[in-house]
Amino acid sequence: MFVRDLKLIFIMFGLCALLSGCNNPQPELSENSEQETTTDVVEYFEALANLSKFNGVVYLSRNSEVLVNKAFQAQDFPTRGAVTPESMFHIASVRKLMNQYLVFQNPPVEGFADIPLVEWIDGANIHPAWTLRMLLNHESGLPRGEAHEFGDTPYTLEETKALILSQPLRTAPGEEFYYSNFGYLLIDIAIGEWFEQHPNEVFRAEVFEPLSLTRTMNANAAFQQDNYAQGYYYPESDTAVAAERYKFLQFESGDLYSTAQDLAQFVRQIESPDIRSNGIVEHAGAKRGYRSYLYHDSNQQLTFVMLANTTAVPITDVISDMKRIFTGEAVPIPKEINRQAIAYQPYIAEQIAGDYTLLVNGQTLILTCDANGIYLNDPASEQAPQELLFENETTLFHDPKVLDSFAIEWHNNQPQLFAVAMGGARFPMQREQARSCND
Repeated sequence: MFVRDLKLIFIMFGLCALLSGCNNPQPELSENSEQETTTDVVEYFEALANLSKFNGVVYLSRNSEVLVNKAFQAQDFPTRGAVTPESMFHIASVRKLMNQYLVFQNPPVEGFADIPLVEWIDGANIHPAWTLRMLLNHESGLPRGEAHEFGDTPYTLEETKALILSQPLRTAPGEEFYYSNFGYLLIDIAIGEWFEQHPNEVFRAEVFEPLSLTRTMNANAAFQQDNYAQGYYYPESDTAVAAERYKFLQFESGDLYSTAQDLAQFVRQIESPDIRSNGIVEHAGAKRGYRSYLYHDSNQQLTFVMLANTTAVPITDVISDMKRIFTGEAVPIPKEINRQAIAYQPYIAEQIAGDYTLLVNGQTLILTCDANGIYLNDPASEQAPQELLFENETTLFHDPKVLDSFAIEWHNNQPQLFAVAMGGARFPMQREQARSCND
């Protein structure tokens, strides 16, 4: 396992907003003139599927004409994971757009987004400055949520509420943007208390039914359907492991399944300027066993949906490549990765060894080194340390067949490390203590 699922950093709740919450370098075309390229979405995803990097559904329409509505099957993928264009997938953080729709575009009263929560929510520790707008904009001061050890126990709405309100705030509300899934769970609870209904019933009555989203439902209901897509992840090797259902039933609201067609229909109806920026609505998501991406450009009348039931998708690269294809630009056809290592760099290893915190989820990682190599240790894992290899003087990797790696930047002669995952997203690491190769 390379960093407690670098492919699954957001196991508990979902992917950070790829467009604002992560540092995502734009990939560049290879200088190799023989690099094969394409402007065809189907050819691109067929190549990914042939590499076992995509299993799922892709939907693309322009000017009301459906150009692609196709299911792709990954090579050597479990039979239970086979999908059709009508399959329902966990949509992870894409679901947040539905919170935004209800609050900004279809509110029960005017100014709903800016009414202080203390005016209608019961309970201690409701900050008097909190509003739905503040929670939606990730400015509540609440922590992310991923660092909390939830265990296997399901949480009732009241238990979830108590857990959230017991969290110490990082900063005073309104002082900083800090992506918080705790905040979005609190939005569900707040909406339910306003309507005096269970949040799932509110979203069904106020979002799904009015917008004719007939194949969008919570996880418990989705599991009763024949065409829900079983998610798969890769915790340690190339062997796919079925995502455990209880992970999607741990909270009473928040976990939604939907189809590509439903999501396309939903996003086309978003008009609020609080959601749509310069005519564009987009959001990405990740959950154990799933990846999702929704994009709509009302100026071009273009809608794109990608739903996958595998974590092998290099989602950051896919998003970047799709945006380039939408403008008519050719992108490299995905091909097999085969990273090459250079000689061990003991001087650099000495400079970067130490105890680190992965800031996105609070995970502790330890880099140790000796005269022969540098090693990754996860104190929370029972696995033996993994040797890391130098691809160059600023990149370390473990598996030559995947993009997951560590990147090194230097500032004032001090190293700054990043965990690189999901096809290029960079997640900063903070060194808490330095170590020596002679320790």
